[in-house]
Amino acid sequence: MTGEECEELELKALFAIQLCLAPHVLREVLDKTIAVDLWVRLEELYMTKSLSNKICLKEILYTFRMTEGTPV
Repeated sequence: MTGEECEELELKALFAIQLCLAPHVLREVLDKTIAVDLWVRLEELYMTKSLSNKICLKEILYTFRMTEGTPV
């Protein structure tokens, strides 16, 4: 794989990750120019095991509801 192909693949990875982000999250990581830096920043923001993240996840879990008539 040539250097040019590697750069193109890197940009594609960066853009693919950016396309999957919500606008408020994208604002937090828009200054990142390579996929690895962007991924590390996302981990710093959302993979921490802080109390607030745990509470938020529990709230999502406890308020989850299935639609009526959906088979299990």
